[in-house]
Amino acid sequence: MSKFVAQGNAGFAMTFDNGYTVSVRWQPGTYTEHNDWSSSKDQFVDWWDRPMTKDKLTNGWVSSTAEVAVIRRSADGTDSKWYNPHTLKLGDPEGWLSTDEVADIIHNVQSIKVGIKDKVLSMFT
Repeated sequence: MSKFVAQGNAGFAMTFDNGYTVSVRWQPGTYTEHNDWSSSKDQFVDWWDRPMTKDKLTNGWVSSTAEVAVIRRSADGTDSKWYNPHTLKLGDPEGWLSTDEVADIIHNVQSIKVGIKDKVLSMFT
């Protein structure tokens, strides 16, 4: 079942009918322009919560880059596998991506065809 999920003013996820999810994030600590924490432990919570401050909730938490992960859950929902969004092979998220790059990844992941045995038959249409 396809769905959208908003994630704390700092990202979103889209799950497609093929079972793949694209997670797009830009909160502090992600591989984006907001990967800048160099403060003491005492300042960590303030840094981490920046997207949730009143002014950011009103005006939006803006970033020129995003981190993208591609995720596929097992049929029973107990296990998740993470895929590199460029290669679609098991791997880590990619960061510092532009809006055009994110759009391409979303299109590519949505286009993945899966067969009866949950194998990828064709990566792109």
